[in-house]
Amino acid sequence: MSEETQSNLSNRMDRLEANLDQFIDVVLQNQRNQAVQLQIHQEQIASQQQQISEIRQLSQRLAETQIEMFARFDQMQSEIRGLRLETQRMLDAYLNPEPPDEDTGN
Repeated sequence: MSEETQSNLSNRMDRLEANLDQFIDVVLQNQRNQAVQLQIHQEQIASQQQQISEIRQLSQRLAETQIEMFARFDQMQSEIRGLRLETQRMLDAYLNPEPPDEDTGN
């Protein structure tokens, strides 16, 4: 081989090596960027899962509270019905007194 051909091959090899180094650097940088993005996404998913868990707990507590409220409402309605019946009985007794018994002489 001539010295010129050998010099051209050497230059070509140097350029190929430089291009390969540049390509490897770009690939490594892309991998680092993707690793960072993956970490960010994993953290976001973990945060969202925590939020979902908290929402489930709050929903459960809300449901329990609603059940307690409805039970209390039912109890209050029963008490109100009882008071209404008692009031009606007392009102009927006041407005319609029973006649006195003939045995007592009243």
